[in-house]
Amino acid sequence: TTFGNAPSAPYTPVIPASGPVGLGPGLSIAIDNTLGSFSPYQGRVYFAMTAGTTADPDVAVMYSDDVSPSGFGNNFSSLITVNDDFNDNFSEGNRPQFMPTIAVDQTTGTVGMMYYDGRWDASRTRVANSFSASIDGGDTWSPSILLNTAKTAVDAITGKTVFIEPIPGNQGAVGGALNLGFGDRQGLVMNAGQVVPVFASNDK
Repeated sequence: TTFGNAPSAPYTPVIPASGPVGLGPGLSIAIDNTLGSFSPYQGRVYFAMTAGTTADPDVAVMYSDDVSPSGFGNNFSSLITVNDDFNDNFSEGNRPQFMPTIAVDQTTGTVGMMYYDGRWDASRTRVANSFSASIDGGDTWSPSILLNTAKTAVDAITGKTVFIEPIPGNQGAVGGALNLGFGDRQGLVMNAGQVVPVFASNDK
């Protein structure tokens, strides 16, 4: 299922990780306008959204190759889950991922998705930001990488620096007159192999 909520915040349902703004549908659209032979998926339209259930929201993508100015598209792929917490061996695969932002590198045809990722917090309250990429037109996705500052420690025995967790953000702690947390959209730009993510966080 997808979250078909109202087009503007605040949304329902509200979960701890979403803050007072609520869990929106998170719809994001990107088009592969790659020229030349770099992308066999030229013209493909990608639709990223928040899917799953309130207890376990995921980020997912579907695509269509027959969208035109005169029609919305008659054929769509199945819904493909992008977040990979189901096999991370520590989060049980049931923590929230939401608000995806999708983009296409028009030089290489690589598709990228950024999203809020709650897998690191057992209380399902704080979220980091993850990014995954696809080079086969959205059918499969790379393991997610973190965009947040890493919290590290030095192993007293080996002397090596050890990754503990990302420094997450906490929407519920934002407050303010409107109390809309981090808002309801992010930004993602990809070009010539470079990725520029734009997101809100408060390192709480």
